[in-house]
Amino acid sequence: MTKNNIDSILKYRIKEPLNKSTDTPTIFLLHGIGSNMDDLFSLNHFFADEWRIISFQAPISLGFGGWAWAELDLNNLRRYPKPEQRITSRNAIIKSIKTLKKEFNIKSKNSYLLGFSQGAAFTLFSGLTNPSEFNGLIAICGFYKAEEDIKEIDKINYKDIYERSKMKKKINRKELAWSFYSLSIALLIHFFAPGYAFVQFFKYVAIFAFIVNLSTAFGVKIPFLHDK
Repeated sequence: MTKNNIDSILKYRIKEPLNKSTDTPTIFLLHGIGSNMDDLFSLNHFFADEWRIISFQAPISLGFGGWAWAELDLNNLRRYPKPEQRITSRNAIIKSIKTLKKEFNIKSKNSYLLGFSQGAAFTLFSGLTNPSEFNGLIAICGFYKAEEDIKEIDKINYKDIYERSKMKKKINRKELAWSFYSLSIALLIHFFAPGYAFVQFFKYVAIFAFIVNLSTAFGVKIPFLHDK
């Protein structure tokens, strides 16, 4: 389902969980530069039915169906020629997430932000400067120059946020690391070997492994795997 029915927030696609509850885990997705909200959303059916999936579309059009969170300097990919776009997009991401959390009654302890490529940079930028909004950040195949925002990040009392967190279960860091590895493999195959049918089998295996590892890391049970 595609929605942008709330004024002044990012356009997005959403997949609702099979059974909604106040503890429904929700993952927000940020695509890479030149892509759109349909990209990462195409992986939604590999998530457990208990998850709500929301995929945002970046606000800057590059033409031909491509969008960006900020324009890049092609001579220096680590530089943003229009630095104000970083702030504008970050603010749009956080505003959109806050609005949707309120609309769908999503708790911060059940909120996760995942980004690929440039989306990974904005996942870290948005998450590190607004840590109370999320329970976890997942950045895949991207980089983030934290020194540009270190003053803003340093103002945040992460220890206080952690101590006030009501999260009862500890994150299994080993399973989380394996989930990153599995998703990276799946995305590499998806983007760089789309025409090889045999290789696609391994993409789906990697995606399945990602879902299992991620669910285990955060203590979310998958019915057909965890029911005994």
